[in-house]
Amino acid sequence: MEFKNLKLSDSRVVTITDPTTGLNSDMTVELYGFHSDHFKKIGAEIYEANPEAKFDDSMSIELISKSVKTWANVTLDGKSIKPTLDNIKKFCIDYPWFKDQLEKEASRYKDFFN
Repeated sequence: MEFKNLKLSDSRVVTITDPTTGLNSDMTVELYGFHSDHFKKIGAEIYEANPEAKFDDSMSIELISKSVKTWANVTLDGKSIKPTLDNIKKFCIDYPWFKDQLEKEASRYKDFFN
């Protein structure tokens, strides 16, 4: 096996599934993987801001929210929602299944290969 040919992309586009049906939605999210320098930098910044803190849900939300590069087809009450950090955090808090999907997808190394 030639390792030189096994390069990981930093980010990828994932399709969000409907948590009630398991079917793909039209919503897509481009996010950085756990292996990326971007993700590692965010983790280091969170730790440096409070090195004594235990990793908790608020830190998890911060980390995964800052790992979203962009999104498409996200609506609420019929209105398109822009991928701002505040909006991403709000969706991760209000819709925990969304956060869970993002974390799962960010950890799937095999799906980040070019």
